[in-house]
Amino acid sequence: MANKVAFTDRQIKALRAASARLELTDITCRGLTIRVTPNQVKTWSLSLRRASERYRVTLGTYPGMSLVAARAAADKARADIAEGRTGKASKPEDDRPATFEALCVSFLKSIEGSTVRAHYVYCLKRPRAEFGRIDPAKLGRREIKVFLESLAKDFPIMANRTQAAVARVLNWAVDLTYIKANPIAGVKRSAKEHERERSLDDHEIKTLWRNIDADGSPVSLIAGLAIKLVLLSAQRPGEIAGLRVDELKNFDGAQPIAQLPVERMKGDKGHSWPLTATACELIKAARAFQPARDSAFVFPARRKTQRGKPRGDRPITRAALSKALSRFCEHYGLTPFSTHDLRRTANSLASAEGIPMEYSERLLAHKLPGLQSVYNRHDFMAGKRACAEAIERYILRVVGA
Repeated sequence: MANKVAFTDRQIKALRAASARLELTDITCRGLTIRVTPNQVKTWSLSLRRASERYRVTLGTYPGMSLVAARAAADKARADIAEGRTGKASKPEDDRPATFEALCVSFLKSIEGSTVRAHYVYCLKRPRAEFGRIDPAKLGRREIKVFLESLAKDFPIMANRTQAAVARVLNWAVDLTYIKANPIAGVKRSAKEHERERSLDDHEIKTLWRNIDADGSPVSLIAGLAIKLVLLSAQRPGEIAGLRVDELKNFDGAQPIAQLPVERMKGDKGHSWPLTATACELIKAARAFQPARDSAFVFPARRKTQRGKPRGDRPITRAALSKALSRFCEHYGLTPFSTHDLRRTANSLASAEGIPMEYSERLLAHKLPGLQSVYNRHDFMAGKRACAEAIERYILRVVGA
């Protein structure tokens, strides 16, 4: 039986399950329950009994669904059950997705708002097309392996990313008891990957910086400015692509920063990084561009329509930056490099300028080793700013040469 407590945002964020699943019920919202698996998946549901029948309605997962949103969803689900608007599909034995496609849709809905959602949408395209109509409970290990091996012949890296995405979805389904076991648990990666060592030399930095957002470039202005900011800031491409205007703090002041919330980060902590003078110029150029003026995002995507309806205000995606960079390399005859290679290059430039690794690691938002991540809460903003300015100094020196 679940323990009953008064839920708070701080408490939900700090919840951790050990070797067994943890389940708590909210005192202030009747029937609202949160389950935490040993994999630290937090799932909201409404659990109640009515007319001798027990109902459990899955509402969503945290942090994609906040405590406030979960309480509102629980109130609506409770009203639907009371008025007979919710049928047998709400019962735990009947709410299981009937197809792999439906399972993927439910999974993507559970991570709505997360920075990794676009990655999973991309990586699940092929398996959804291949297994979409199959009951996930009947999806076999052999057929998934055959599919991945076929994909690995032409796209080895993509095969590994696809395998990881499918495994994540199936593990999520196991946690919610939709299926009994993950059929590809323990399967080795589909292809062997070599350690990435690509870093841009001075000629490539100069070519990139001078041309990617210039006239004649095969890359759009917004994408070009975003790519330059990835190199300059040493931040993750997805974090730059999704940068919001309201994440810019003290932008017109003496020491502007970008402050990213935890849900926009790869790890479980928020991250602040300094904006150098050149970074501010890139951001201002993006904001001055016509489509960006009324957008909530620094680097908005083109507002195309879908089935005659506008798709709304969206940021450019990391995948769009990768495709743009691929076109740029081909156009200028450069050995191909990725957006993540720009981040590695920036880190190398900081080292070349004599910046201690302690500062560069914090600018890159890497997880600190040992107990430093637990006990050292200093933000090291001065050190991060020195690192960012060193990267800027190196780039401008090379570009001006």
